[in-house]
Amino acid sequence: MHSETILIVEDNSNWRDLLQDLLKPDYEIEGVSNVQEAEDKLKSRRFGLVITNLQLGSLAGIADQLGLVVIEMLQESAPGTPCIVLTGSAQEQREQVQNFCNTRYNAHIWVMGKGIENLYAELRSKVGGVFRANA
Repeated sequence: MHSETILIVEDNSNWRDLLQDLLKPDYEIEGVSNVQEAEDKLKSRRFGLVITNLQLGSLAGIADQLGLVVIEMLQESAPGTPCIVLTGSAQEQREQVQNFCNTRYNAHIWVMGKGIENLYAELRSKVGGVFRANA
């Protein structure tokens, strides 16, 4: 296992490519676009960090929260693995998701907004902190 390998789960290829480009200089990155691909990757290897979008597509036009399914699979296959959840949702919903994750999972889980203006610095800071803490 490469301790600094990151799995990115993002259904929007533009966002997935952006995240990979932001992190690729310093980390080994694997990107997938849906829950099934994430499950396959999580079964085949361990990751130092998982970054998932909270909403991975939509079901009958209604936004889902399949990112929580990814977190559940991660906690079953590799308990304690840190996870960053990205969402374009309002601050109130981000706080609700953060509280849900904090009470349900014994892992470091951070919920971050997808605002492009702060994404680079905030994401690099969180990811670097995860790997420094695990060194």
